[in-house]
Amino acid sequence: MTCIGAGRLTILELGKSHFHGAAIGNSIAFTAFALCLMLGEFILAVLVTRMDVFHRLLGTGDINLRQFAWALIPALALFVLWEIGKLIVRRGAAGRAPARRPAVTARVPATARVPVTPRPRVPGRDPGVPSATAR
Repeated sequence: MTCIGAGRLTILELGKSHFHGAAIGNSIAFTAFALCLMLGEFILAVLVTRMDVFHRLLGTGDINLRQFAWALIPALALFVLWEIGKLIVRRGAAGRAPARRPAVTARVPATARVPVTPRPRVPGRDPGVPSATAR
C-alpha cells in the first residue's frame, strides 16, 4: 500500500468516526487525495525545470520565476472557467423546481419474506429429472 493510499484510508476512517457519515469521510479522503496529486504534480513541474537529469532526458532548461508564471496561466484559466461553469449550473438548478419524490406509504419490515416461485425443472439439466433420451 502506498503512503497516499494509507493516508487516504486514515482520513476516511477519521471522517467517518468524527463526522458520523461515510459520505463525508469519503469526500474528505477524496479531497486529500486530489490535493496530494496536485502537490506532487507541482513539485514535478518545478523539478523538471531545475534538475539537470530532466534537462537531459526531456530537453528542458532552467526558467526564472517570470517564465514559470507564464506556465501557470493555462492552469489558472482552466480553474476560472471551471468555476464559472459550476456557477452557471448552480444558478440554473436554483431556478428549477426540485424533483418530486414519491411518498412512501408503507414500510416493509426487514424480516418480511418474499414468496419465491421455483423455476421449472428441466430434464437432463436438473438431477432427479430423467432426460428424454433416458426413456
